[in-house]
Amino acid sequence: MFYPPPPTYNFDLSITPNPVCVGSQSTYTISNATSDLDGKQIYWSSTKNGVSTGEVLSGYTGQIVNSNGSWSGLGTPAWDSSEIGSWVKTASFVDSTGKVLASKSQSFVVKDCSTPPPPTYNFDLSITPNPVCVGSQSTYTISNATSDLDGKQIYWSSTKNGVSTGEVLSGYTGQIVNSNGSWSGLGTPAWDSSEIGSWVKTASLWIPPARCLLPNPSLLW
Repeated sequence: MFYPPPPTYNFDLSITPNPVCVGSQSTYTISNATSDLDGKQIYWSSTKNGVSTGEVLSGYTGQIVNSNGSWSGLGTPAWDSSEIGSWVKTASFVDSTGKVLASKSQSFVVKDCSTPPPPTYNFDLSITPNPVCVGSQSTYTISNATSDLDGKQIYWSSTKNGVSTGEVLSGYTGQIVNSNGSWSGLGTPAWDSSEIGSWVKTASLWIPPARCLLPNPSLLW
């Protein structure tokens, strides 16, 4: 006797955008649903920050999978500030007895986009060559500085053999991070025999009133 294969009950779920801003709406999309889900009601459950919102297998008018195995709709109303947090929405299909046939979950974040993110304040420092010879000069390079450091003065501190040289947060004319997030310059004068040793140079960037943003040390041997 021939028995038909059991239903497969499968589908995809997407919720966009992610993250979603307060004042905006999410688009919920069911796609690639198998034919055994055609015409079936979609039921929703949700959690916020790991706690149930009270929405448990809730069905809403018109949320039915069409003959193409899909459905899409805009969440209403728009998200508000009381809903900021980490969400998980689960779409489910159930049979006439309430048994869940298939379900898919999607996590997303609701956030307040009106507050700009804090500055990142980051950059790279290189000092070459290393080691550097007496009679030669070092090239100091700031690169990959984040845009919040554009136009900022570079300040230098240094130690030799673990002892401060007296150069402490010293700024020099023209040593400014450019709009490409970089600066490079040649140390003058050339190193002399009295400077032989193990050095650490630290580049720091500041915002008035003299608040250090980020130090970045490099070794000279």
